[in-house]
Amino acid sequence: MLKKPELDEICHRILLLPAEEVIPFVEGRDLAEEEKFQLYSSVQHRLYRKHGEAGTLAAYAAIILDIANQYEKKAREADEAGARLLLQSANVLLYNLSADMAECWRDEGIAKDRRCFETGLAAASTCIDLRKRLNKDTGSFSIAYWAKGMHQLSLGACPSAIESFTRAFQFSIAPLAIHDADDLTKENAFNDILCAGYLGIAKWVLGDLSGKSRFEQAIALFSEQVEHGEDAEQRSDAAFGIKQLDYVRGLFIKE
Repeated sequence: MLKKPELDEICHRILLLPAEEVIPFVEGRDLAEEEKFQLYSSVQHRLYRKHGEAGTLAAYAAIILDIANQYEKKAREADEAGARLLLQSANVLLYNLSADMAECWRDEGIAKDRRCFETGLAAASTCIDLRKRLNKDTGSFSIAYWAKGMHQLSLGACPSAIESFTRAFQFSIAPLAIHDADDLTKENAFNDILCAGYLGIAKWVLGDLSGKSRFEQAIALFSEQVEHGEDAEQRSDAAFGIKQLDYVRGLFIKE
C-alpha cells in the first residue's frame, strides 16, 4: 500500500486535475488495484469539497459513478476473491457518494438540489444491492437504508422514507433482544437511536404525532448520553446525534 507522504502527494495532484482527467490519471499509474482504491477513497471527500464549493457536484458524482461502474465490470471478469474485493470497493465509494449528497448536515458553501438527492438515492439503492451480493452484516444494511431514506425524505417521498428508515432501524437493532423503539435506553448504540430519530421525523412530516414523540425520545436518550456517557467518544457522538437530528427536523418540520 502507498505510504502517507506518497499518498498525500498524489492526492494533491489529483485535486489539481479537471474532472475528466482524474480516472485516466489514476488508472494510468503502475499501481496494484488495492493501491488505486486507496487513492480513490483517500481523495473522494476532498473531491466532493472541491466540486461542491465550485458548484460542480454533478462532475464529482460522475467521477465516483464511473469508478464504481468500472469496478463492477472488472468484477465480472475476476475470480471470486478478486470480484469480492472489487465489489466492496464500489460499495464503499457509492455509500460515501450517497452520504456526501445528503442534506442531513450543514456544509457551508455547498448547495445541494434535487439532482443531488436523486443521485444519492440511486447510489444508496445500488449500495443495498451490492451489500446483498457481498452478504454484509446488519449494520452495513442499516446505514445504507438510512442513506436511502434521507434522500427519499429530501425528495418528498415520505412514505418511502418511512419504509427505508424502518428497515434501517430494524437492521440496527437486529442483533439485540429488543423489538421496537419503545425498548430503547441510553445504553443503546448511536445508530440505534439515530435511526429511531429519523423514523420519527419522517412520520412527523406526514402529521403522525407519534413521530414527534419518537424524535423527542431520541433527543432525550442522546442527551442522557451526553451527560452520563461512559466515555468521551460516546458523549461526543451523542452530541453529534442531537445536532444532526435537530438540523434535519428544522429542514422538514416548521412549527
